[in-house]
Amino acid sequence: MGPTKVMKTRYSEPDTIRGTFGLSDTRNCSHGSDSLETAKREIEFFFPDFDPIGFSGSLEEKELLRKHRDNLLTLNQCKFVHY
Repeated sequence: MGPTKVMKTRYSEPDTIRGTFGLSDTRNCSHGSDSLETAKREIEFFFPDFDPIGFSGSLEEKELLRKHRDNLLTLNQCKFVHY
């Protein structure tokens, strides 16, 4: 997506979405949340009927999302994977 400051991004990371399509810091072509809590709040506001677990395709992905939602997701430091 690229850094928030569009003019700086055009020079520092021109191949990102914002570097390519952004017009200004407020018209920057995309939005990203600054934390998981903010993302949850924004998703619930804009998409009140969105079900992140039902949205996923495979049973494995649904189980990972459920664990993430319930704060049960663990990172295996050796393999660098979540389970």
